[in-house]
Amino acid sequence: MIIILIAAAPVAHAQGSGTITGRITDRATGAPLGDARVTLVGVQRDVRTSETGQYRLTAVTPGMARLRVLRLGYAAALDSAVVTAGGEVTVDIALTATITRLDQVTISATGATERQRETGNSIAALRTDSIPRVIVSGVNDLLSSRAASVTVTQTSGTSGTGSRIRIRGSNSVSLSNEPLVIIDGIRSVTDPGGSTISLGGQNPTRLDDLNPDDIEDIEIIKGPAAAALYGTAAANGVVQITTKRGKSGRTRWSFYGDGGRVEDVFDYPANFARVGTRPSGARTTACTLVDVADNRCTPKPDSLVHWTPIEDASVFVRGWRSNYGLSAAGGTDRTQYYLGGDYTREQGVYSNNSVRKQGIRANITGQLSPQAEFSAKLGYHQVRARLPQNDNNDLSPIANSVLGSAFDNPDTRGYIFYPPALYSQIGVDQAVDRVTASLNGTWRPLGWLSATGLGGVDYAGRSDQSVLPPALIAGPDERTLGQRQSNPYGLWTYTGNANATATWRPVASIEANSSLGTQFNREIVHGTQAFGQGLAAGTGSLGGTTSGFAVNEQNQEIVTLGVFAQQRIAWRDKLFLTASLRGDDNSNFGQDLEFVTYPAASLSWVVNEESWFPRTNLVSSLRLRAAAGQSGQRPGFRNAVTFYNTIAYRRAGSDVGGVELANNVGNATLKPEKSTEFEGGVDLGLFSGRASLELTAYRKTTRDALIQRNLPPSTGAATRYENLGEVTNNGYEASLQATLVDTRPVRLDVNVVGSTNTNRLVTLGAGVDTIFFGLGALDGNFAQRVAEGHPVGGYWQTPYTYADANGDGIITAGEVTLGNDVTYLGAPLPSREMSITPSLTIFRRVRLTALLNHRGGFKIYNAGGEFRCAVFVRCQEAYAPGSSLALQARRVAGLLGTSAGYIEDASFWKLREVSLTFDAPGEWARRLRSSSLSLTIAGRNLATWTDYTGFDPEINYNGTSNYSTAEFFTQPPVRYLTARVALGW
Repeated sequence: MIIILIAAAPVAHAQGSGTITGRITDRATGAPLGDARVTLVGVQRDVRTSETGQYRLTAVTPGMARLRVLRLGYAAALDSAVVTAGGEVTVDIALTATITRLDQVTISATGATERQRETGNSIAALRTDSIPRVIVSGVNDLLSSRAASVTVTQTSGTSGTGSRIRIRGSNSVSLSNEPLVIIDGIRSVTDPGGSTISLGGQNPTRLDDLNPDDIEDIEIIKGPAAAALYGTAAANGVVQITTKRGKSGRTRWSFYGDGGRVEDVFDYPANFARVGTRPSGARTTACTLVDVADNRCTPKPDSLVHWTPIEDASVFVRGWRSNYGLSAAGGTDRTQYYLGGDYTREQGVYSNNSVRKQGIRANITGQLSPQAEFSAKLGYHQVRARLPQNDNNDLSPIANSVLGSAFDNPDTRGYIFYPPALYSQIGVDQAVDRVTASLNGTWRPLGWLSATGLGGVDYAGRSDQSVLPPALIAGPDERTLGQRQSNPYGLWTYTGNANATATWRPVASIEANSSLGTQFNREIVHGTQAFGQGLAAGTGSLGGTTSGFAVNEQNQEIVTLGVFAQQRIAWRDKLFLTASLRGDDNSNFGQDLEFVTYPAASLSWVVNEESWFPRTNLVSSLRLRAAAGQSGQRPGFRNAVTFYNTIAYRRAGSDVGGVELANNVGNATLKPEKSTEFEGGVDLGLFSGRASLELTAYRKTTRDALIQRNLPPSTGAATRYENLGEVTNNGYEASLQATLVDTRPVRLDVNVVGSTNTNRLVTLGAGVDTIFFGLGALDGNFAQRVAEGHPVGGYWQTPYTYADANGDGIITAGEVTLGNDVTYLGAPLPSREMSITPSLTIFRRVRLTALLNHRGGFKIYNAGGEFRCAVFVRCQEAYAPGSSLALQARRVAGLLGTSAGYIEDASFWKLREVSLTFDAPGEWARRLRSSSLSLTIAGRNLATWTDYTGFDPEINYNGTSNYSTAEFFTQPPVRYLTARVALGW
């Protein structure tokens, strides 16, 4: 279509051009509106207003020009003017405030901007200036609990560790379920492991390398219906991050500085014991209630003792955080710039847990000519982190405490293995140097035709290092020799996009947009891992090791080439039909597969703009929308190919190098997993724009899910990946924004988002057995399973019942009855979530905001509680008379071989954030030679309400893993109490 239009274009163009200038203001107050987008309708060209509301459009073709003005929080406005060659016309426009988001601008997969009314998909857009950034320590905090169907799980309270992100559930059994992340148009490096040295379960995520104060907005494309044009990477959704840009006008400087405390406020459980006498007369400190009931022990009076090593002989330190940033933004009509720098330090609650971040960013946008524009963005981020051992680890101070003794002792102070001074001497150091660079250009050779090209790279140089000093751990443990690991890695992701869009009108009432494009992505991972032990005293490098040498090297390259086409038809700017198709080839596909296609279509109808729609204050706007689409996820590196491992064997009395078939054999027909999604919804503007309600329903089916099939021994290999599985995710979403009170002294706004999700494994494929994984339970099997007809990763154990038959207040083995078979107990991921964010503004100077979050409909395996109670017998209910019968029963059931009592309801409410901001009067700011001054006091992780009996229902011993979920001696969330001062001039 574009080629035909180009061929038909006239050779001659109108000579000369004109200029449109003006000012954009708030209709109610007359105040100027900065950062409003003024667009030439039909020309795909726009400018932004300065802080004084001024704009200037040059090189406008003479004739009638139509302007559209868009700004977040305001209704769109249209105006027109007659432009003459060499002339200048002024068009001032006033905007009316509204909460509805019909005309909110987002960035599409083609790189072009589009209004939400133009697409039939639900896209969540987060403006970071509406989030008090003093209470967020990374991008994961920006995302958490702010958009429907976007679940960010804070898996640990250890500073520098990551979070798990799920958008509309989990699609894959074998591949990652993390979303695709795009930064300024280029794909972010994928580093799901985070670290090559074990920390017991936790790991960092690269998303938190970024400085939240450099981010302008985040858009969340939730599923294949909206993400089809992103191709073989977007089945799990897309998180699209746009960093700040400059504005025309004088240079505007901004400074912020904040600091505060990081606190562990959790009350750790004490270790209990009870002194008594055995029938033989022997003294014991393990006189349990069951032993008393069964006459195997006689307790001594007042002999119940307890000790909490981690608190009574604490390893904790007082944590703190400081954060500083300086930025400058400004420019002319032709060129705008944003420059920023930041420095952050955080001391966690362990002396060997700290994070230091620093970064700089330079963004520039400009107009090369009336027909050409460009943007160049460059960011550098440096992270230096020291991370402690915890979770599933014998070096974990938490595990050593809660499995320790009920008595103090001079050697270990009650810790089970090591004294408290040891833990601070062990840790993993990670150094990350990251560069994100992109260059984007737009050229409009004709008024109806634009071409866009983008290229960039995201590079992360990561080095994981650890030193275990000799003699720190006593023999016969071989770690007493001392150990050293050094694992440098480089991760590169290259992105290249090119597309062209033609805008044309077959008839006056219809506008059509036709796009063609291509995309190239290349992901490279190169790293080496080196290990040695027998560390010589006084050394800390690999050169100082003398034995146990091991070395490994990883080289990985994945290439994706895609092409796409999109056609959009708009009728009178209120009915929009879009159809698109993307085709991909990927180096991870099987050799017999050459090309995969992903179609999509959407429909959006702004019903309230029809002439027959009743004009009422109750329903001021109404949009109906529907969308369907497909997206994929490529197989993992080497899943499709047969490869070999090197071995050494003896031949003629000497070692000779050879190869053997690896465990996994290749599959020449391996395809990507393909997710198909249908969604529909309605957007309502209520009470004359004082409230907006968005409702969405979706159904997502992932077919050709990769399953690792066991092979017969005769093949010489153990497994092979095949496209066998099918997973579904169905759910509902709701988002309500409302202004409840709006008077001159007081304004009260509230934002409520909620969602549900039902995950189900339809099939694993013919001949594939149930998959067991996760932590081992007391019945000898893993606690989690991938089983047909149930959520992926669900918990399974034998249920039980109990009754205190004799009324003595003690549950014994004879009073617990196990079920006949293992049953499904619950899902590891939430099936429902709701967040409430109220915001109170008083006299336009004081703002109080909060974030209250609920998650429910899921279970968590309290493996730590089980381990300390049923195995090590350290819990209160094992010894203390009057203990809860339910807690006693689950311990006894554990002794009988089921972990069902420790797989608990994990539903919770959390007060995640509260902040109070005071915007000082102008005269206060002027005394500091600035134009603005504000003070914010804030707290994060302030309260949790739950029936869960473990540490915290959100944490996970296995960090950002796909499904493996349990609480096993993980650091609970820490509380942040901070204050920020911000200046502008």
